[in-house]
Amino acid sequence: MKKTAVFGCLVLAVMLSASRLTAEFVYVPASAFHTQDESGGLWLEGMYGQYVYRASTGHGWLYAPVSIPDGAVIKNARLLYYDNGGYIEFHFYRYNMYSGSAHMLFDGTTVGLPASTEIRSLVDSSVSPLAPSYRKVHANALSYTVRVSLSQLGDTLRIYGFVIEYQLP
Repeated sequence: MKKTAVFGCLVLAVMLSASRLTAEFVYVPASAFHTQDESGGLWLEGMYGQYVYRASTGHGWLYAPVSIPDGAVIKNARLLYYDNGGYIEFHFYRYNMYSGSAHMLFDGTTVGLPASTEIRSLVDSSVSPLAPSYRKVHANALSYTVRVSLSQLGDTLRIYGFVIEYQLP
């Protein structure tokens, strides 16, 4: 049985099974993003369709933690954005909490895409062919982070959120 819930403009679907409620994605809202050094420089706008943009100079990357269920297999990463000038880049990393190593799983950029006057979605579903096993989540040993770069100041470049789609075994 499939249920659908509507939150603002974003439609979120969940699957109901006889024994448990399982989500097929994790949504990271704009309010979860912060600068690396917590120096500020961000502005969160909107009451219902919240977005974040760079309001002042400083570190250009914005970061947000991502919590994914243990054992899940990650299918893709999706950035919800508005780009009416400049460009946006995103990288989705997994960090090994024991060794300190980091591996970029997904990335995307709006370089070369036309400017938009609407919210768009940028998706990457390719994981490095050298490490297809990196799709499986090991929550006891790994942490996950998305980082986004906005090439210029002002609200012509906005982040509305980030979505990780996954499959439970």
